[in-house]
This record gives sequence, C-alpha cells and structure tokens, in this order.
Amino acid sequence: MELKIKYILFFILISGCTSNPFWNDNVTSKLNISGKVIARNKITDNPVYVWVENLGISTLVDSTDHFSIDISNLDSQDGSFSGSIRVFYYINNYKIEHSTLYITDGRLSTTQTDFDQNGNLLEIIYLDKLASFDMSFSGDIIDNVWDSSNGDTLNVEFRINIQDHPVSIYSNVKVLVDPHDYVPSGMLFYSSVNNELYYNQTNIDFLQRYDLVQNSFSLWEYSCTLEELEITPGEYIVRPYFIIYQEDVPDELMQSLGVANMEYINMDYINMPLDIVQKSIFIQ
Repeated sequence: MELKIKYILFFILISGCTSNPFWNDNVTSKLNISGKVIARNKITDNPVYVWVENLGISTLVDSTDHFSIDISNLDSQDGSFSGSIRVFYYINNYKIEHSTLYITDGRLSTTQTDFDQNGNLLEIIYLDKLASFDMSFSGDIIDNVWDSSNGDTLNVEFRINIQDHPVSIYSNVKVLVDPHDYVPSGMLFYSSVNNELYYNQTNIDFLQRYDLVQNSFSLWEYSCTLEELEITPGEYIVRPYFIIYQEDVPDELMQSLGVANMEYINMDYINMPLDIVQKSIFIQ
C-alpha cells in the first residue's frame, strides 16, 4: 500500500510539472496596447489612424475614440525584441502625436512612460486641428446638379482656415502663360458606385508647396469642364488634391496609407484620414 501511494504521488508531481507554465510553456510574444485618442473640434466621424512604427500594424479608433492593437512577431533569430517603438496617432489636418512603448525580451517593460505595465495608455491623447476646410460650387450648376446641356463649366471655391500652428500644404498647380501665373488644379471626382477616380492629368504641371501662417485664411479657386474630365454621368464626391506636410510624420506611415509619393494621385488618397465635410455633385 505504501509503495502504491508513493507511485501515485510521483505521477501527480510529474503531471503537474508538465503543465506548469513556468517550467515548460513557451513565453508568449503577443502583446496588446490600448487607449483613447480624441481629435479636438472634429466635425466628421472620420476616425483617428493609429500606426505602430516598424511593425506594420495599424488600426482606427472606434466610435468611442478607443483603440486596441495586438502586437506579435517580436521574436527574431537573435532572440526576442528589446527596445522602444513609437505609436502614432494621425489625421491629415491634425498635428500628429505619438507615444513610446518599451519592450524587453518580447514583453512589456516594467518601466514605461506613456503606457502602464498592461499596455494601457496612461492618459488620453488629444490631437489639435491644424486647418479646417470648406468648399462650394458655382458656374453651370443648379442644386448640386451639373447638367452638361446647360454648360460644361464647374467653378469650385476651396476655403482654408489655418488654426494655431503654421501649416505647409502640397497641392497641384497649372502654369498660365499669359499672364504668367500659377492656379490651383487637380480637382478629384470620386464615384463610390464603380470605385473610380477621375481628374484631368493634363491640367497639372507640378506639385506646389504653400507655407501658410497661423490663424490665416486662403481661398483657392478651381475651374473644371466636363470635356476635359471624360467623366460618365452619376454622383461624385468632389475634393481638391492636397496633403498637409508635417516633418514628424514618418514616410512609412504615409506608405502604410498607400500614399508613397505625393506627386502620384491614386485611390488610396480618397481613404486617407481627413476631417473634411464631403461635397457631392450629380453629373447628368
């Protein structure tokens, strides 16, 4: 009987050790970070973009301004990752912000500055607006309907209000010969029905940088014709092509949004985070 009891105890001890995470289970390399990001004075429901540097991970905040990101693949041939990575919070017309996350051997470091030891942001992140925009149509258009039988010219007024920080904006221009001048160009027409983007590429000469001082106002005027657009009838979202430049925005962040080259207009630009009221027009 005594021998039998010893055997049972030995079996329990061995079984317990094989399931003990301290002894045998692999160290997990999956982490989670979360927090809340608020873009001040936002007028649309376009969410803040959250991007983790060097890891190719991103997400959008939800309707309550919260985000949650799982981070994995922190192991390498040399062992688990140790170091710091930055988490960026971005909308194109807001001042970018970031937090720093410290990792030791694939785990959250016990010493953090912006996150707690469970990966939760210690404080809410607030983004300040750099510029606000407004747009209106005029010309051969009635009630936002562009009827080619009444004429084929659309004039667009694009109003820019710079807030409390100086802003640099890149946008396309057309060079006029007589008189010599540079006028805004590159008005985009996007159809959500067929997922097509139209613009007159021949009307764009180069990408111009505008350095605008704080608390200033600018008016850009565009003129378009149906003939130059070669566009089909339907409803379109209308927006000028522009990008606010910030030195603190990593190139890799823009590339993650599909905007690798500011001189190249593609479909990804339409989906770039931007707090602007969409203006639509119906072409018939």
